[in-house]
Amino acid sequence: MRGAFQDPTARQLFDRHAERLGKRLAALDAVIAHGLEDADAGRVKPLQEVADRLTAKYEAQAKARGV
Repeated sequence: MRGAFQDPTARQLFDRHAERLGKRLAALDAVIAHGLEDADAGRVKPLQEVADRLTAKYEAQAKARGV
């Protein structure tokens, strides 16, 4: 892809975008790794427990707002 850009400004824009994308992907990889470590260590909750808690939370907020 190196020879694809004749305009140096376009090349710079592409390089900056590629660098930002690389940083975002590295951050995503780190978050996924952390989540997998948590799961491997047993730091998880059953889905139904989380769903019930969130449902109760948002129903209470809606009720407080009169929705």
